[in-house]
Amino acid sequence: MLFSVKGFRNFLKRCPWICPLVLAVLVLAYGGKVIYQTVSLDLEIMMDSPNSLYRAWSAFGRWGLILYKWIFGMWNYNAGIETGLLLLNLAAAMFSFAYLLDTLTEGKNPLGVAAFTALYLTHPVWGEQFLYMLQGAAISFAVFLMPVALMLYTDGLRGKKPVRIIAGILLGGFVFGCYQSFVIMTAVGLAGIFLFEMHRTRPKFVRGFLTGVLYVLHVPLAFLVSKAGSYVQKMLYANNSTSNYLTDQIRWGKDSADECLKVIRGFFDTVFLLKDSYFNILLPAVCILVLVLIILKFREFGNPVPALIGALAVALGPMYLVSFTATTPQYRSELTLPLTAALLSFACLMLIKIKPVRILFFIFCMYIAFLQANTFARINYTEYIRYQQDVSLSEEIIQESKDLGVTDFENTRLVIIGNRIAPLNSACEPRHPNSAVGASVYELEMISMNKANCFIRDLGVRYKMCSKGDLKTARDYANANNMPIYPAKGFVALDPESGLLIVRLS
Repeated sequence: MLFSVKGFRNFLKRCPWICPLVLAVLVLAYGGKVIYQTVSLDLEIMMDSPNSLYRAWSAFGRWGLILYKWIFGMWNYNAGIETGLLLLNLAAAMFSFAYLLDTLTEGKNPLGVAAFTALYLTHPVWGEQFLYMLQGAAISFAVFLMPVALMLYTDGLRGKKPVRIIAGILLGGFVFGCYQSFVIMTAVGLAGIFLFEMHRTRPKFVRGFLTGVLYVLHVPLAFLVSKAGSYVQKMLYANNSTSNYLTDQIRWGKDSADECLKVIRGFFDTVFLLKDSYFNILLPAVCILVLVLIILKFREFGNPVPALIGALAVALGPMYLVSFTATTPQYRSELTLPLTAALLSFACLMLIKIKPVRILFFIFCMYIAFLQANTFARINYTEYIRYQQDVSLSEEIIQESKDLGVTDFENTRLVIIGNRIAPLNSACEPRHPNSAVGASVYELEMISMNKANCFIRDLGVRYKMCSKGDLKTARDYANANNMPIYPAKGFVALDPESGLLIVRLS
């Protein structure tokens, strides 16, 4: 067998530095998750009414998240356990990824393993994803299981072991059932494995093509397993609801072809031409460098065409989602970005044979990883400051309502008019397009009614939820009475006729 307990022990002997490296990266990038315990995006809803969010997950087909919550006894949110499991799962994920890559390259690329670990864990996309700590532990567990599924599938193909092939597909189906972005992420991972296999085996073109087909088959087969799991979960959960959340994002056929292509080109420029500070020179550099190295070192591959196809499939990974939907994706869903950059960096260190050049490139990779960790830590700090601002405003609203004589909170409908962007300091991460970092619940209230009310409930004061009709009534009252805007005195008012507690933010 290619992957085994004995093989893992040998890997740890070859790479004794992997433990301190993973620990150092987790402390630098993720330490803020332990220090800054906040109520982040959508947590305000989960902490008040978890079942409503689980029904939404079920409708989205994210049955793996629900199963994880149920198995690990985390149906109700627990900040300490969720954060602890996030870190443990990510550490396990790095060991599984490192073991996978080290074994595929027969232990000949330790610098590549170290660079992959540091680059992958610190990418700001993970900072975006783990704003949603309601699913942080489950997503990180899927990150751990994904390379395990790839190991099983690869081992099964190499050794012609059907049991391992089936196990890899079943495990992949669970991973897909956690978050749809893992479908594309797995495809990129398989393309990377294919590239390394082409380097190891140096096959003829036809054999290389057939090997590629076998790797590609993993994705649709695991996807079918995921759909079956979603069907079973809905039956057991007695929830037959569906959602257009994902299909509504597909703009092909709804917008003109020119508009769709413009969106795709814009995202390409953002990621590869560095139009956003989340993205750095590493990704475009390694995309070009790995293709050049494969061409220059074609003798190492026999026929370099299959390897070039594999490398291109990895390099274009960040473009798959936007090309499929023609919608600029939220950064939190672009989980292929860290994997693409880290895999291609690993490939470059595998192909660079001149020792001083390889060491310099490794130093460059670790420097980029440190800069990413810096950004990641700033994301955590920004969320902490945003949270403190939201708490401060919530406490002002509570106190103002008490001053107005409100005592029966649960029978008083709270209506918030307008929105408020949290005032952040200069040490915070600046706002990014397609990003939720630093977004206040009072800013998002305009697109998600009662979001701020749920946040206030988490602080212990339960106002009654409002309706769209209440919002119209509140606006009419505010305009008719020339109600002041926060932070002016009187930004909270009680309408004696409707009984609404009205907060005017803008």
